[in-house]
Amino acid sequence: MTLQTTPHSGMTLLIGPRAQQTAVLTLISSLALRQPLAVIDGGWQGFDAFAIARALRRETVALDETLTRIMVTRAGTAYQLVQLAEQVERPYPLVIY
Repeated sequence: MTLQTTPHSGMTLLIGPRAQQTAVLTLISSLALRQPLAVIDGGWQGFDAFAIARALRRETVALDETLTRIMVTRAGTAYQLVQLAEQVERPYPLVIY
């Protein structure tokens, strides 16, 4: 997996093969324990909400409260993905999955 930061946009990119799916789900779970975040499902990998819930259940008893911090949307096209990314309120972290 590669971690890259874009200096002008302030975005941090985590780039990796589909085999690293567990690491991304762990990242999403860890972020949700601390703060609200937005997740855009690009559609090709399929966001696994059940895996997130299982990971969070091991970390907290406040499962429902923590799950409400994750705002998930799905983009059907690259154009929709860009639109959704632009609509995310800052300072929420944004994960495009």
